[in-house]
Amino acid sequence: MHLLLSHAGLLAATFTWDPFIRGVVITALFVVLLPGSVYLVLSTDVGGRLGFLLMAAGMSGMLCLLSLLWMPLASTADIGRPNSWKPLEVITGDYASQVTPGGAKDLPIGNLAGVKPPVKDLSTKHWYWPLQSCSDSGWHKIDPSLINDPESEADKILANTSGALVGPTLTSPYTAASDYVYIDGFQKGENGGCLFAVSRHKIYVPLARGAHYVVLRVLPSLPVLSLGGAPPAAQPDRSKPYTYVILVRNLGSVRQPQAMLSISMGITFLVICYILHTRDKEKEAADAAAAAGDSGGGGAGPGGTGGPGGAGPEREKVGAGV
Repeated sequence: MHLLLSHAGLLAATFTWDPFIRGVVITALFVVLLPGSVYLVLSTDVGGRLGFLLMAAGMSGMLCLLSLLWMPLASTADIGRPNSWKPLEVITGDYASQVTPGGAKDLPIGNLAGVKPPVKDLSTKHWYWPLQSCSDSGWHKIDPSLINDPESEADKILANTSGALVGPTLTSPYTAASDYVYIDGFQKGENGGCLFAVSRHKIYVPLARGAHYVVLRVLPSLPVLSLGGAPPAAQPDRSKPYTYVILVRNLGSVRQPQAMLSISMGITFLVICYILHTRDKEKEAADAAAAAGDSGGGGAGPGGTGGPGGAGPEREKVGAGV
């Protein structure tokens, strides 16, 4: 006891170290207290092997249901990859002759004024008829209030703010964020694969969403003469050719871990249930065979005794006196 008290501070410091020890201790306590206690009770009642199968079936079924509920609900767990924009190509000059991503080739670069207006948000519908269409096709202008997200990702390439090495298709003609001005942007496939919407909740066709492309137009900025105070807003140089930044939306894998856990636990649950079912059938067959053997060998033989051929001893009647 004295030794434990003298080292209590060291133990407390060890178990509050987050990166490793604390997680190991929490996991070990979870296994011992929750599945371990259930297995202990079942093993004392039905045996070790059958108790393990029953505990494993209940646990895998519970994890399958929990992961299914986890997928559509918001979670603060830091798992999977979040949604993000991925730059594909930077083009300066003639867009139509240089673009290589197939989904961005049909941008009507010669008639951008005829591109559809920004996609409107879905409206809230009445409860008695909440269904509405959410299909989308073709190019749309980007709402100016929503363009900051792809622009911040494009800055990492145009101004090389991330410091990462880029390939030849992402070579920027600029060196700093003050060298250029964003003019506008266009997008395609924001609601690609959307089957219908229940009020404002979109229902997509599985594996049919397609790619969500964004094309941003950039012009060099004119030199700014600062006379003190806040600098004026940068103005684009309309005499220079446009620079186009093509990005695609990476949907990430925020729900992939839950889906993989649900599938794996569901398969485990079905396999264990099949093993339990097979065990029950084998036990029923063994019990039926034992009952048939008792009824066939317990009758009187030709010699009037209980054994075959009258050789066995006569069975004592239940309740007979001495």
